[in-house]
Amino acid sequence: MKGARKIVYYGSLVVIAVTACFLIHYFYTTAHEADVYKELQATAEPTATPAPTQAPTAEPTPTPEPHLCPVDFEQAWQECADIYGWIEIPGLDISYPVVQHPDNDAFYLRHDITGAYNRHGAIYSEPSVNAGDFSDYHTILYGHNYEDGTLFSNLTQYRDTAVLEANPDIFVYTPEEELRYRIFAAITYSNAYIPYYYDDSAPENRQAFLDSLPSTVRDLNNHIVEDVPVTKDDKILILSTCTGNSDSVIHRYLIIGVLQEESAWDQQAVVG
Repeated sequence: MKGARKIVYYGSLVVIAVTACFLIHYFYTTAHEADVYKELQATAEPTATPAPTQAPTAEPTPTPEPHLCPVDFEQAWQECADIYGWIEIPGLDISYPVVQHPDNDAFYLRHDITGAYNRHGAIYSEPSVNAGDFSDYHTILYGHNYEDGTLFSNLTQYRDTAVLEANPDIFVYTPEEELRYRIFAAITYSNAYIPYYYDDSAPENRQAFLDSLPSTVRDLNNHIVEDVPVTKDDKILILSTCTGNSDSVIHRYLIIGVLQEESAWDQQAVVG
């Protein structure tokens, strides 16, 4: 009997020790994973967000000055040669490099920008789907949704209409240009693989995807911005993350914006 008690006692000590080691490793790894991006943000992230472009006037337009990128891509490329853009939504504390592996769609799902295994992964696009320069009709960026607020975790704040009204734009910077996308949909979507079901090389597929947005998943927190025009011929940016819900049904949470001309940057969104 005493022998059995000793086995239980020492077995409990082993379980406690293993659990303690696991927790220490978990919290250390989580802190390290976040630090990878903090270090790069401190040296390379945008220095300022451009003010909305004012409505055109009758005065002659001055000759545009050479593009001065607010992101230090030279510094960013020292960390990762696969960085091709930078995404920023200032009001949601989202400011991260965008990466694309040369030939592995899923590499950055579980690797950070240093190439190290990292459960947080990175914000990335797939080389089999996108050109890696935001020139496609549909550019899809993926990012994890963790409770620590990193990467695309804060996108779910768009379930609140007030957040969408206050933060209607997604900014994207590349070495050559600055892009601004006006959000027209913030929705819970099915887990369907969009590039497979809606190959954007065909105009009818692009329209079918737009038509699918209002009804794919019934959710009172879905928002379609009716006053933001979008057609099958527009370039759109899709930010995709998990919903963060614990239910057994797998859905994706999508924030979708349409590329804006400068004259449209100062329009006010009306949420429907």
